[in-house]
Amino acid sequence: MTVGDIDNNRLRHILLCRVILGKTEQICAGSEQFQPSSEEFDIGVDNLEEPKKYIVWSCYMNFHILPLFVVSFKAPSMTGLPRSQGLALIPKSPYLRFPKLMSS
Repeated sequence: MTVGDIDNNRLRHILLCRVILGKTEQICAGSEQFQPSSEEFDIGVDNLEEPKKYIVWSCYMNFHILPLFVVSFKAPSMTGLPRSQGLALIPKSPYLRFPKLMSS
């Protein structure tokens, strides 16, 4: 299931995890590498200076990924709405910054 999938109750779900990065190695785009190049590396990244994508190798996932929360939410369907009308939607629930949400 991906973030875009909706379950039988019309809810969407996101799994939030804590990830231990460890020592990173750069993996080139399009690489078919499926494990670390040596035991010295724990995680693959797309760019060592400013990573945007992280690869947790399957051999380490049980030790480096800790599932913490499942966030379930019902989002309105935006299909069929004119673009300007979709942008005018204003949340009705209280607003919390992400770090505050995680600490609470």
